[in-house]
Amino acid sequence: MKDGGGKLVRWRERISSEPSHLTDIDNEQSVLISALSMIKHKGDPMDCFLKSHCSEDPHPLKRGSETLFINAAMEGSQDILIQPPWVVDIELPAAV
Repeated sequence: MKDGGGKLVRWRERISSEPSHLTDIDNEQSVLISALSMIKHKGDPMDCFLKSHCSEDPHPLKRGSETLFINAAMEGSQDILIQPPWVVDIELPAAV
């Protein structure tokens, strides 16, 4: 996620005592959701980038083994949104 956007990261089964993105991420199982270069567009500044990671989706979020990283900063002007806001749908456990 060097240029912004989002990434669904899968952690290795065994992580170090001080987890690090350099050693503990399973890059082969991680999924780039969107790079900033893929979402630049002209349009309404109220537009947003929609993404869902529920159980029926192609890449559902797996509790305890994955983390969803998103660069949620809004950048740009009314004419060109360099990075629009994100709306992410995920399933959360019910409160007890």
